[in-house]
Amino acid sequence: MKRTFIYLVVSFFIYSCQNTKQEKSVLNDIYSIGGGEGVMSRNDYELLRQKNPNTGEIPNNILAKEYKFVNNQTKAINDFNLTWQPKGPINVGGRTRALAIDTKNDSRILAGGVSGGLWISENGGASFVKVTNNTISHSITSIAQDTRVGHENTWYYGTGELSGNSADLNGLGIFKSTDNGITWSLLPSTENDSANDVSALGDFKYVSDVKVNPTNGDVVAATFAGIFLSQNGGATWQNVLTADNSPNGFNYYNFGNQTSVDVDRNGVYYATLSSDAQDKGIWRSLDGISWVNITPTGFTTQYRRMESAVNPLNQNEVLFIVDASTDPFTDNHELWHYTYLSGNGSGVGAMWQNRTANLPDEDCLGFYDFNFGYYQSQSSYDMCIKYHPTISNLVFLGGTNLYRSTDAFTTDSNYEWIGGYQCDVDSPSNYVWPNHHPDNHDIVFLQNNPNVMISAHDGGMSKTQNCVSGNPNWESINNGYGTTQFYTIAIEPGNVDNNILIGGLQDNGTWHTMTGNPNLPWISTFYGDGAYCAIAENRTAYYVSWQGGKTFKFDIDDNGNINGLTRIDPPGATDFMFINPFILDPTNNNTMYMTAGRYLWRNDSLSSIPILGDEYTSTSIGWQRIDESYTTGIGFSTPFISAINMSKANSDILYYGTINGQLLKLTGLDNGSYVKENIRASTMPSGAYVSSICASNINAQEVLVSYSNYEVQSVFYTTDGGTTWENVSGNLEEFIDGSGSGPSVNWVHIYQDNTDTLYFAGTTSGLYITDALNGDSTIWQREALNVIGNVPVAMITSRPYDKNIVVATHGNGVFSTKVVDVNIRDVQKENDYAVSFPYPNPASDRISLKFYLNNKSQVKAEVYNTLGAKIETIEQGSYNAGEQKLRWEVSNYTAGMYLLVVEINGKAVKRKFLVKD
Repeated sequence: MKRTFIYLVVSFFIYSCQNTKQEKSVLNDIYSIGGGEGVMSRNDYELLRQKNPNTGEIPNNILAKEYKFVNNQTKAINDFNLTWQPKGPINVGGRTRALAIDTKNDSRILAGGVSGGLWISENGGASFVKVTNNTISHSITSIAQDTRVGHENTWYYGTGELSGNSADLNGLGIFKSTDNGITWSLLPSTENDSANDVSALGDFKYVSDVKVNPTNGDVVAATFAGIFLSQNGGATWQNVLTADNSPNGFNYYNFGNQTSVDVDRNGVYYATLSSDAQDKGIWRSLDGISWVNITPTGFTTQYRRMESAVNPLNQNEVLFIVDASTDPFTDNHELWHYTYLSGNGSGVGAMWQNRTANLPDEDCLGFYDFNFGYYQSQSSYDMCIKYHPTISNLVFLGGTNLYRSTDAFTTDSNYEWIGGYQCDVDSPSNYVWPNHHPDNHDIVFLQNNPNVMISAHDGGMSKTQNCVSGNPNWESINNGYGTTQFYTIAIEPGNVDNNILIGGLQDNGTWHTMTGNPNLPWISTFYGDGAYCAIAENRTAYYVSWQGGKTFKFDIDDNGNINGLTRIDPPGATDFMFINPFILDPTNNNTMYMTAGRYLWRNDSLSSIPILGDEYTSTSIGWQRIDESYTTGIGFSTPFISAINMSKANSDILYYGTINGQLLKLTGLDNGSYVKENIRASTMPSGAYVSSICASNINAQEVLVSYSNYEVQSVFYTTDGGTTWENVSGNLEEFIDGSGSGPSVNWVHIYQDNTDTLYFAGTTSGLYITDALNGDSTIWQREALNVIGNVPVAMITSRPYDKNIVVATHGNGVFSTKVVDVNIRDVQKENDYAVSFPYPNPASDRISLKFYLNNKSQVKAEVYNTLGAKIETIEQGSYNAGEQKLRWEVSNYTAGMYLLVVEINGKAVKRKFLVKD
């Protein structure tokens, strides 16, 4: 339930309580044992996966270019007759930075997930509906309404998360709605690769704040590049304060160039820019064009993000919470109170009070010695501050925790800890506030009853009916707010037909469901950042992990009840990845293979590990390090193992790949006589990240491999166990060499049953599918565009027994489908052939038809309309024996009924199909 319990820039660390209040020191990461080169943090994890391996950087504005590339491709078609359904979870929200309540209707909530799109509730959070178009950006970070009378139907939202983002969460600019948030369109002036002078620099790819002046409707935006003002509804912008003259020089590890902006009720602006900005400091403006620096004397010289809060009962008072450091290894904050007195509000025209000494400073230790009692923002990742609308000096301060002060932190004794973590010294692992969540990003109040408050955080949203009570009771309002960010998903293997799923989520732990009903809540399994998980055949055990490799064996009954757990990762292993892979042997679920740095570890005795209820002490039962698996290499590109897979057809072979492009095969698993073989082809990208490997469960020599880096060839295929490889990236790349704007490929998967073989690619721009790999001419079709859309796909799995395919997305939860079994041998037999019925039917784009031949035959297929006029001949030629498939385009047909006549060796079979608009 904590994104890494304390999110940092270079590596994954936690703070100790050893030092002074505002200088908390840092310990090595206890969650990812070993620390090493720092590949365990989310930042490093995402950078390694997506950077161009030659430049070391994620290409500038790549998401905007990627979306334009994929949306200009041939539109999604339904050649494969797959019907996708959302599977939830209905009750778990994802990371939420954008939150607003409609000024005309307190029951109307607008909320945006950083990779899950915009959602609206018309009933106070009882239910939500997604309004984002599936083909546009799902990264929403800020939202604002024009509150002027008669203009309330105008809204703006900003995209792109600077702190804590990966390339698939970059923004595309600012979007606008004029119909009260129902439909949205990108403001061309903010499109990051447009030709205009401002946005061509990428100035709007990270929009941290967007606000509307309540007096005149001017729009102000705080972006990575500075503060921008529009006086014409977003048609054009002025760069009024500059963060960096070279905004495209963004360094992934640099949390600098943090900006924010606020507008009070009278139209006075306040802006903040971090200490590495050209126009650093705190600024005030009466018109949004001319600004005065009001940074106080004694203010820290090193600072990242700042957030402000204007007192609604006294517009001359503003509070500023400051991340007073640029060092990711320290946690310092300052709190300043500003009062406007006269003139331009600077110098003698202002009064400042430094209230830093009154920031929350509690200690709470016990859960892995992590101290989560004092105020911390994880290097500016989570910060918010708000005054209560009607109660003087009642202030709410958000970071990892949520605090409330009754005197605006004038003293250090009048605050209370009311959300985020909680301190349960008797049960340290009970560390999350009931129905609330750590990592707080925003707070809003109802207008008609301002004691009702909604909090946005990494777990979606929580609501309290009385924010001023001694101990607020929170309720989750993630009711259909489908913004969960999955890393992994698992189903039970074998010959079963059930709807049991278990998956790992960003900052929300691991959840499971025992039902296929998407309207029923999922069940919480474990905390942390949910990572790899697995279900043993017959559900004899569940295996769950969290960030940094900690892995656990669970006893979960068929009602979803958790009866016990125990920690099982190998005690001697080090250098786990942030999301660390493991697999169960598909032929023997008593055996597990786990990656740890340069090595593979094997456990042959999973069933012998007792459930002890000990989540702290790992077991040595059954573990063996496979020394022969060692990967070679030195320096920052230390080849930690990033992907692993094994075919059910041959448990003697294991394939694995590394963060810097090595691809290896380990044999001799059956007898322990291990032999490692380098199977990387010279044509594969050098230094790239192997994001996934999938070996066919019918033929262990057939393998798909994906590289997730941008601007490299992404997908490779072998049918001889890696002796030879061919690039099958096809149209996933803009150019044949992999350069250009093609999406990052997170995952590849081979689905095979007795009749069908389908190949899937999960990308930063959704799901792709093909049933025919044809080298660099492979055509990957966009799948489920109207259901899954452009949301990043993290993992894909399947079970051929019941033809179940499951897709986990990093922003909109889980989706699944069943492969339609068109067994044409049983459809209609006529002599020595059989012909299926066309599908999909009705159709609007393309249509397909299968037929089976006992012998080589002459085939002709023609289409007629209802008047008997021939529309076209779609096929005429010789076909070999076996199952065959026809596809043809019907998008140019007039809507209506048609007749397909298939002649096989002169004998006709007729099939009707309907074309719709």
